Amino acid sequence: MRPMLPMLLMLQVGVGGDSCFGPDSGLYGLNPCSGHSVGQVSVSSGLTPEINWTSDCGAHKLSVYVAATNLPVWGIDGTSTQAFQDPVTYGVVPAGVAEVHAAEALRRGTRYGVRLVRYHETTADSIIGTATFTP
Repeated sequence: MRPMLPMLLMLQVGVGGDSCFGPDSGLYGLNPCSGHSVGQVSVSSGLTPEINWTSDCGAHKLSVYVAATNLPVWGIDGTSTQAFQDPVTYGVVPAGVAEVHAAEALRRGTRYGVRLVRYHETTADSIIGTATFTP
């Protein structure tokens, strides 16, 4: 009976704890995280702002668009196996991520939106964070 005790303890550590095997288990290149949200998204000031989010969740797509028209001004897209973490600076493409819409110059006084998307095992495209900002 004694040899089984370490194995049982090992199984408990592997199954319990930080949602390693939960609904968002780090599949598709993501960090494990709770829920399907990156938490609060913030955008710094200026014409090349830094985009941050409060959780450790990775994102697969990021788009910046004119809020009034939904027209894109920048977009990046990871693959199903390559997520990216914050911070992301406007116009700077993280390693392993493709630029799907070249960054256009932001205009002072124009309101923009940011949308973060990630893949998980139950939905291919899930919006996990949004924000608006005006440089």
